Amino acid sequence: MVVNFLSRRSKLLPTLFLVVEVPIIKEPIVTEPVVTRQEPITIAEQMPEYNGGFVSMQRDIQKQIRYPSQAMRIGTEGTVYVSFVVNTDGSVSDIGLVRGIGDGCDEEAMEAVAKMQKWNPGKQNGKTVRVKITVPIKFELEND
Repeated sequence: MVVNFLSRRSKLLPTLFLVVEVPIIKEPIVTEPVVTRQEPITIAEQMPEYNGGFVSMQRDIQKQIRYPSQAMRIGTEGTVYVSFVVNTDGSVSDIGLVRGIGDGCDEEAMEAVAKMQKWNPGKQNGKTVRVKITVPIKFELEND
């Protein structure tokens, strides 16, 4: 950068040189696009659908769950409520426990939800949206 200073009498003052070192970039800098994560909604115009419907989802979860041995030994029974988000691509994320019964049943229910296949995503105003869902998973011991 070259800066010339003139006095009020229009006399040219000495030229001042300012040297600034600038790194040479051989490759262009690529930045990731900023993606804002949409907050999930709880009710959509078109709610997400599990392939095969609710009955198929129950069957798939039942196949995944192994009754925890501690719960069997103690006789723990009840319903675990698990929430999760169906993303715009149909994948499941943000799995959380709403209400549990303990003795390993809560963890088993959340693991089963994590292994679910992709859903058909929900839609709002014609656009796919993230939707938060809560499902009940019942643990019941068979009576002999």
